[in-house]
Amino acid sequence: TSPMYEAHATILIKDEKKGVNDAEMLEALNVYTSKKIVENEMVVLQSRALMEKVVDRLHLYAAVYAPEDLGGKNMYNNSPVTIEAQDPKKIISMEAPVLFRLHPAKDKISIDKTEYPLDRFVNTPYGVLKFIKTPFTASADGALEYSFLLNNPTSVAAVLAKRVKTEPTNKISSVLDLSIQD
Repeated sequence: TSPMYEAHATILIKDEKKGVNDAEMLEALNVYTSKKIVENEMVVLQSRALMEKVVDRLHLYAAVYAPEDLGGKNMYNNSPVTIEAQDPKKIISMEAPVLFRLHPAKDKISIDKTEYPLDRFVNTPYGVLKFIKTPFTASADGALEYSFLLNNPTSVAAVLAKRVKTEPTNKISSVLDLSIQD
């Protein structure tokens, strides 16, 4: 079984309108207005649009795996290579991972005997991709075998949006508890 991890954060929602002038002070004390602002922020934090930005910025549509006995281990935090698509919206989700070899000494990777340079966009059978060196590239010795799996960013964002939980700390607070399991 794959382990599940949970991350937590606490967010203070500021109302930009509060404290503008004395006439609006009574409105600032209105609990229902604050509650609406908090509820609106909860919807935004769980929205697919925000999750798509997260997926795109963190390249979560391209998972890199280390070969292991049971299907591989996602190397997100310590991968020697991250993969960026030139146009992530054109990605079609793959059925199976693609094996590649990293050649750190040559600054290249190879897929099916075709070599591609690192840190440049290149045409591959899987789209226009860039294989980016990470701080862990230097510690990779020799030609090491990994695999990657591309998924449509919209699909990845939908899964993440379902996993994000937002809850106010209490009924009148403008503080939210944010958590995600993965």
